[in-house]
Amino acid sequence: AGVACDAAGRVDGRLALWRLDAGGSWTEATGLPAIAVGDTDPLAAPVEFGGARTTVLPDGDDLTLLRAEGDRWTVRRVTGPTGRVTALAVAGNVLYLVAGPDADHRGLWRADLSALTG
Repeated sequence: AGVACDAAGRVDGRLALWRLDAGGSWTEATGLPAIAVGDTDPLAAPVEFGGARTTVLPDGDDLTLLRAEGDRWTVRRVTGPTGRVTALAVAGNVLYLVAGPDADHRGLWRADLSALTG
């Protein structure tokens, strides 16, 4: 049974992630680090990348990459694009993301799996 959908949101001002399984049941991610998220912060839906649920959030002048294998989350600060992350997509071993400070200044960025997990 494959994954039907992942979603990101906030609960009590903190990042929350949910997964919709093929049976139609939503499950909230457990073990997620406490990361503050504002009411108007856009959140890109997580993607399956390299065998782990993955999402990316803005973190000052860098980004924070969160990856989960089961209930074990790793958090890694990465440099590259800045601003709001509005979309994530995966093609093979490449993660693509759309990020920028506003709608007029967004760009498409890519990162190889080995660069993000090494």
